[in-house]
Amino acid sequence: MTFGLAMRRIVLPQAAKVIIPPLGNEFNNMMKTTTLMTVISAGELLYAYEQINAQLFKLSSFTWTRRFITWR
Repeated sequence: MTFGLAMRRIVLPQAAKVIIPPLGNEFNNMMKTTTLMTVISAGELLYAYEQINAQLFKLSSFTWTRRFITWR
């Protein structure tokens, strides 16, 4: 049996069996973190909008952005 054939038929299936579950866990963790960061970022952006709007006392592009974010 050649080296390439042995790798493809013996070693790679064993390696895949060991690697697939942790890889799935990392994917799930990344999705949770990304979703959490999106929620935190949206809240922080709205808070920053409120601060800027309180200082400027005028409607601006921030107002339209906030309306679009809260409308969805």
